[in-house]
Amino acid sequence: MIRLFADTASNLPVALNKKYNVNIIELSYTVDGVLAEYDLEHDFDGKAFYDAMRNGAEMKTSMINSATFYDRFEEYVKNGDEIVYINQETAGESGVTFPAFTAAWNKLTASTVVFGSDAVGSVGNKCQLVLVTNSTDFV
Repeated sequence: MIRLFADTASNLPVALNKKYNVNIIELSYTVDGVLAEYDLEHDFDGKAFYDAMRNGAEMKTSMINSATFYDRFEEYVKNGDEIVYINQETAGESGVTFPAFTAAWNKLTASTVVFGSDAVGSVGNKCQLVLVTNSTDFV
């Protein structure tokens, strides 16, 4: 079975997540030192986020570490499922998310196939679609 994942920085609409059963992995961020809570039942309010920045709020973000990816993927990999992960960056562009994802996948399985292609996110973010599989059907 194919399992869909995305991180919150991809800003996918909630309706789309529900329609396609997308598993959301939360990135964390703070606004003026306060950890922001994601409401996965409502679309991200990008306007409010960027208005706060324009008004001088201090924003800090944190990417997902490999342990988080490992924990989220482990059950599905053990079941032989394939993972499609939509993230907010282009492979190699950031030093954190994609390498953490790759490290977790490599730890979970001995054979790795990774495909990537650029796309545009819902609020203009650059996104990457990554398929990881143990199957050679896609090669």
